[in-house]
Amino acid sequence: MNLIDENILKLKRIVYYGFSRDEKILELANECVDNGKVLVVFVPATKDYDRPLQEAIGILDDRIWVYELSLGLMANLKDKAKIYCRENKTAEIFNEEK
Repeated sequence: MNLIDENILKLKRIVYYGFSRDEKILELANECVDNGKVLVVFVPATKDYDRPLQEAIGILDDRIWVYELSLGLMANLKDKAKIYCRENKTAEIFNEEK
């Protein structure tokens, strides 16, 4: 039994790190719908997600991958996002200084 659509794994990914309350998550979700990308989100572990992340999950369904970190300091979230991008060549950090 396949639990994931193999085609999703081939899509380019936008990586966001930050907090589930950030409205930018919704903008990125709509961009991913328009451009056929996956949104990868690194957020601090929480009991309940804030509205922007909940809505993004509703919009993207299986094309949003949420990673919760128990030590949710911004530096830690950024570090994990960079590691993710280094290991996944189709991924690009959205909120990285260029």
